[in-house]
Amino acid sequence: MKETISEKVGDVWESYMNRFGQGMHLQLISEEIDPVTGSGKMFETSVHSWSEPSEHPYAVEHELHLVDIVFHGFKDDLIRFPANTWIHSQKDNPESRIIFKNQAYLPSETPLGIKDLRCEDLLSFRGSGKHERIYDYDVYNDLGNPDKGEDFVRKLLGGEKRPYPRRCRTGRPPTRKDPFFETRIEPPNQFYVPRDENFEEVKQKSFSSSRLKGLLHS
Repeated sequence: MKETISEKVGDVWESYMNRFGQGMHLQLISEEIDPVTGSGKMFETSVHSWSEPSEHPYAVEHELHLVDIVFHGFKDDLIRFPANTWIHSQKDNPESRIIFKNQAYLPSETPLGIKDLRCEDLLSFRGSGKHERIYDYDVYNDLGNPDKGEDFVRKLLGGEKRPYPRRCRTGRPPTRKDPFFETRIEPPNQFYVPRDENFEEVKQKSFSSSRLKGLLHS
């Protein structure tokens, strides 16, 4: 009876902490098949709270940078899941992230327990063609703006004959006058830049300073 009450209290506490963005839910998937569900065996755990940072903060309200996950106490001593990815809060992005351990498999040798997860992760990276993706590419069809008039029309850069250069795919709607061209991002809106390629503050200041010098020199 005590265990049942403790489990219920733990579930309520976990729900409360996750509601206010103070917890992280982890779901472990085994490489072995669960005969009941027909998929990988699942084990669930949670990080209910964060220790107070002594010098440098390591978690923020809306997102955190997850470097890796390490589990101890297994027969192989420890199991490492390299992540190196940004995790958003459930409020900002309700979709779960899939992180695999540091073990490569050929498609024919992929364990049955994680085969479906591999396919799901691949489809997630490829995207649906509706949003910006750094893993998908498109031709340069946004160099001009036909909606502003003929003087603002620019040729399409790319295609079957000349596939390069290419840009990251976006999900912007087509122009009104020509459906083969995408609408441009006009100020004050900013172009999407993948986080890994985004300038740090020091580099951004250096780049802005060099650009200003170039304008003054010209």
